[in-house]
Amino acid sequence: MFTISRVIYPLRTALEDFLLDESIKQGLVSSDKVTKSKTIIADGSELSVSQYLSGRNDLKKVKKIAEARLLSFMSNFSCSKNQDVQNFLTTEMCISFEKRNRSRTYLILNENSEILGYFSLALKTLFAKKKSLTNAIRKKTNPGKDCSLISPETDYYNVYLIGQIGRNDSFTRKDLSLSDILSEIFSILIEVQNRVGGSSILIEVDNNQKLIELYKEHGFQYLETGQDNLSQLLILFDGI
Repeated sequence: MFTISRVIYPLRTALEDFLLDESIKQGLVSSDKVTKSKTIIADGSELSVSQYLSGRNDLKKVKKIAEARLLSFMSNFSCSKNQDVQNFLTTEMCISFEKRNRSRTYLILNENSEILGYFSLALKTLFAKKKSLTNAIRKKTNPGKDCSLISPETDYYNVYLIGQIGRNDSFTRKDLSLSDILSEIFSILIEVQNRVGGSSILIEVDNNQKLIELYKEHGFQYLETGQDNLSQLLILFDGI
């Protein structure tokens, strides 16, 4: 069966690529100094475009233009099923979160550089009622137990959060399925786990039973639905 090739394009990389392209257009960077890895040769050193332009008075202006171009590129993404998912990518929010290190966003592109979908990852402290997790999971996730100010029935867990996840309306499940997206997410987070540890991944979705069941089919365990009407589901790394 024919499978569309996909490329994971970190938003952090996209910001640098668009900045480099705009800097070349404006004559701030000579294209013959740019390497295949998109670094810039200066005084015998390889620098990123941000490093190379650091201290220039016009850097802020060029960054603003580059970010506007990137937003224009991402504006073709639509997700009619979830306006929050669409707005996060098509407004300045995702770039703001990226620059402030609140999250990391990854675009999923096809061979034509069209956005099939995307996901956003972050860190979160999860406060969960002890009864919402099995004893086996609580043991594996090593919860913090000093939650006396919240509730004696509550534990806290440091988890990886899937903050946003969605497919472009222009494409179908054959082009990009939930399994495809989760596979890319797990691949990234397993690499992170190997470097810094961690045991579980959290996702918060609309309180929709079909949506909850869909994630349960992919190994997530339902925890609870909060006052914000978002349902929390958790998966352990050894369950991936």
